[in-house]
Amino acid sequence: MVFATTNYEILIELADNQAGYAIAYSKPAHYPKGGIPVLKLHGSCNFLPDFKGGGFKGISFDLTPDPNLPIEQISTSIYNGPVKPALSLAEVRAFCRKEDSTAPALGLYLPGKHVMWCRSFVEYQQELWRKAVKRAGRIYVIGAAVYAHDKHIWDVLAQAKGQLRYVDPKPEPFLEWCEKWGRKSASTIPGNFEEALPTLRRQMKDR
Repeated sequence: MVFATTNYEILIELADNQAGYAIAYSKPAHYPKGGIPVLKLHGSCNFLPDFKGGGFKGISFDLTPDPNLPIEQISTSIYNGPVKPALSLAEVRAFCRKEDSTAPALGLYLPGKHVMWCRSFVEYQQELWRKAVKRAGRIYVIGAAVYAHDKHIWDVLAQAKGQLRYVDPKPEPFLEWCEKWGRKSASTIPGNFEEALPTLRRQMKDR
């Protein structure tokens, strides 16, 4: 089982930890025993740049985009080094209070989801996602809106060989997407996540 999320916060990690599971953001071979892989497709608030004792202080950056470029083509990267995932909310808060010129590795909330800090690590998460989808027999998509410009998500799902099951109170955009891509075997589970939990539990036990 692999979890993937487009959210920036770490609620899924906190929930897994409280349930007694460890978390890994790396290759499947490195997942901890009894742990759960969590892929953050747009980065995460706890993906902190690892400057190996160095860093930036007291500076600012002019990131004014070229007005002649479509927003999807704008790509700005300040630092593309390694990431050290924080293990607690306290560590994330300490980083944000201390640093005045750097930020966690996460995508801007814009089409293209450009990553200014440690872009390669977020792209690595997306590569693991593509591999996980490719080998999955069943894929549950929960509460994710269908945005065609998020090609790193919806184009990947369009090519998936496994069964697609979509959880959302209003599945019409997903059904339209299925018709466009010829996903005739896809199905929907009505309701929000909480309402769908009994169905999800039952289906997962039947695997």
